[in-house]
Amino acid sequence: TAESTAKAGLDLTFNPVSQIKSIDGNSPDTIVFNVPIREDDDYEGTEYAKFGLINVSNTTIVKPDTFRITILDNDLPIYPISTINKQTKADGQVDSLGVACRIQGVVYGINTRASGLGFTVKDYTGGIGVFSSSKTFGYNVKEGDSVMIQGTIGQFQGTAQIGNLDTIIRRLSGLQLQNPTIVTAITEKTESDLVELRRVKLVDPFEWPESPLNANAWAYVRVEGSTGRIDTLYIDAESDIDGTTAPKGYLNIAGIGVQFDNKAPYKEKYFLSPRSLNDFTAASLPVIRFEQTTSEITELADSLVMNLRVAPTDENFKVDVVQVGGTAVSPGDFDYQTRTVNVIKNQNFFVVKANISDDTEGDGTKTLIFALRNVVGPGSIGADSVLNVTILDNEASRVQTFADASIQLYPNPSSGIFYIRDLKSQIAKVQVRSLSGAIIW
Repeated sequence: TAESTAKAGLDLTFNPVSQIKSIDGNSPDTIVFNVPIREDDDYEGTEYAKFGLINVSNTTIVKPDTFRITILDNDLPIYPISTINKQTKADGQVDSLGVACRIQGVVYGINTRASGLGFTVKDYTGGIGVFSSSKTFGYNVKEGDSVMIQGTIGQFQGTAQIGNLDTIIRRLSGLQLQNPTIVTAITEKTESDLVELRRVKLVDPFEWPESPLNANAWAYVRVEGSTGRIDTLYIDAESDIDGTTAPKGYLNIAGIGVQFDNKAPYKEKYFLSPRSLNDFTAASLPVIRFEQTTSEITELADSLVMNLRVAPTDENFKVDVVQVGGTAVSPGDFDYQTRTVNVIKNQNFFVVKANISDDTEGDGTKTLIFALRNVVGPGSIGADSVLNVTILDNEASRVQTFADASIQLYPNPSSGIFYIRDLKSQIAKVQVRSLSGAIIW
């Protein structure tokens, strides 16, 4: 009847929904209607199916003329993950501890157990760990699967998880994962979430598990951010990370936030658990460079000004400006000692100077080569990292002897006519002076 909350075809089978029975003198005194109840996976609460008798012809209907079937749901309730992973109690225990329920979500990460199950499931509200010590229920963990899981909410060393499993159903595969949330620290807020630390480096490369770990083992590896904060990676033996060479330089590292604190109120020992080597990428760092790669000055210049540019300006680091070559000689032509530039966040322009000397000698053009070296901190050197400097001589070039200039004068000595022969065709003008400096010709 219309008063039923159960639906034919979904909750029970009764087709057609209205049935006519013909009764005559030979009919039995009992008529049986079979109504199969259908099993589903949906949590619906208690439902009712109400049937009634209606007189079609030549029949008198007496009371009771209705029959009601009560259908009790055998499915556990499905909760959004944020409803059952909350930890607001003073002792740090999960609020829904011991609650039997179902969750639905997408698989993140790998199976962290050599036997049984250990992985993370996230829905649009949050994430939670999934644990089974030995049984797998026929499910092979694959990131991107959509699953329905039935079990009981528990907690392991501070991490909320669903355990005591009795059902895992894979519904879809290959779903798009959420992008990692960029964070500056691994804390309670990152638990069972996909997050990423940026611009961090290994504190001690010897902590990296370059030899393969035993099954179900792990390694802790500390990383330091550009602010000096230290967080710790949890490298799982079931990943492809152990047994590889330690990465160098500044990195962006993604992974699942986990906690292993065996003491209430579970406010410590948070870790970032990378899923695979693909979670490690080289970090993009601020670049420092010379504003120009060539410069030309004269000896009359008091100093050489070297302009440096930095982009972006979101980190503090140091770099040396080093003189690496050239024909100029110190201290006669220049005076310079290696300078360390302290790059300050939010500042994009820096100046370094070198003293230039006028040696009062016509010794020709000289050169200097400067380079950027020895970055300390989260910075990098750009392609424009070498500056070539030309120092123009401000004195005329003087010849001390005829031979040095490839000039011949003959006859010598002479009291009359003499000849000058320019072997390299380089003389533009000739003057003859007396010993006192007076011009004779």
